[in-house]
Amino acid sequence: MILRSVQRSLSVVVVVSLAAASLIVSCDENPQTPVADTTAPAAVTDLRVTGSLVNTVGLTWTAPGNDCGAGAANQYDVRYLTSGAITESNWTFATQVAGEPTPKSAGNAESFTVAGLQASGTYWFALRTADEAGNWSGTSNSVTGTTRSGNEPAGRSIVAWGWNTSGQCNVPPPNSDFVAVAAGYYHSLGLKSDGTIIAWGGNTDGECNVPLPNSGFIAVAAAGAVSLGLKADGSVVAWGNNRVGQCNVLYPNSDFVAVAAGRVHSVGLKSDGTIVAWGDNRYGECDVPFPNSAFVAVAAGAFYTIGLKIDGSVVAWGLNYNHQCDVPGANSNFRSIAAGSSHSLGLKSDGTIVVWGDNQSGVPSPNSGFVSVAGGGGFSLGLKSDGTIVVWGRLLVPSPNTGFVAVAAGEGHGLGIKLE
Repeated sequence: MILRSVQRSLSVVVVVSLAAASLIVSCDENPQTPVADTTAPAAVTDLRVTGSLVNTVGLTWTAPGNDCGAGAANQYDVRYLTSGAITESNWTFATQVAGEPTPKSAGNAESFTVAGLQASGTYWFALRTADEAGNWSGTSNSVTGTTRSGNEPAGRSIVAWGWNTSGQCNVPPPNSDFVAVAAGYYHSLGLKSDGTIIAWGGNTDGECNVPLPNSGFIAVAAAGAVSLGLKADGSVVAWGNNRVGQCNVLYPNSDFVAVAAGRVHSVGLKSDGTIVAWGDNRYGECDVPFPNSAFVAVAAGAFYTIGLKIDGSVVAWGLNYNHQCDVPGANSNFRSIAAGSSHSLGLKSDGTIVVWGDNQSGVPSPNSGFVSVAGGGGFSLGLKSDGTIVVWGRLLVPSPNTGFVAVAAGEGHGLGIKLE
């Protein structure tokens, strides 16, 4: 009797011990017995560079979440080297940066601008993730980015063509060192590699009067008589026509990672994957559909808005009289979006373009090899991987059609950045 009782007690102890051991590595969010957390978040595998200026490089990645890919992690550790890719073995020799973002929930897009870098420098970046218990993930994939010199060759110039009634195609000298462009109804914007904005063309509402300090910008957008500039600190500056509040950036003016402009409304994408819109809302163009989450890009037409989700699907809302908000076919595998006055464009991961809305002419054949898209007033632009621009609608192709690296479209004119 005594022996059997001992055996029974031992067997219970063994079972309990094994159960406790399994709970230590279990992903059960509500274990019966509290145990120490020894499971680290998964390593990030999709870290990539989004762009650079003279002293900054932009990074983005997908939040890995906490243990077992759920919830949110506790902190990030972003580092760089100047001598080569970061690996597990040389991680401790890499320089840690300051100001890493607070981790979002698993699956959301993260973005971060590394500041304080040297001009004309090549940097390799990687990151690790920790949970609240101090368990650190493995090292992410390592990516490289090069800061700009601040005096890039004059060959990085803007070509402008189409309507020129207000001088929107007359690029002011020196026509060099541009890294991004945007076009409104009668005005144009160019972002320089030093973070300053140049504006020209119609200026009836002050849309070409860039507010001071004209520095630290990393992106631009324009439409109608409104201009938007995104700063490296995540704030948005808006100027020009403000009759319906399209220049009154909603509070808090922080954590923005992208901007877009409609004719009388403005849109900003936050670092947490949500979209904020302000200005005219007569057609619901500022009413972001639920769930307002997991967005990675935004675009704005005349009176409607488009958002690209992290899963490659597109959401559109606002005025829909030409079905510009009705995404056709398989709503998946989109990697970028654009909007014209009343038509929408989506670039697929295979390099093809899908267009919907007011688009009688369709995408010219062959519909392949595209790397960027832009929509204007009754026309569209597609940039090919070979540096040529394909135009359909009421605008002509610029000549010579070679060496382009970026495009933008206004109501009746096109802009392209060219390397010569």
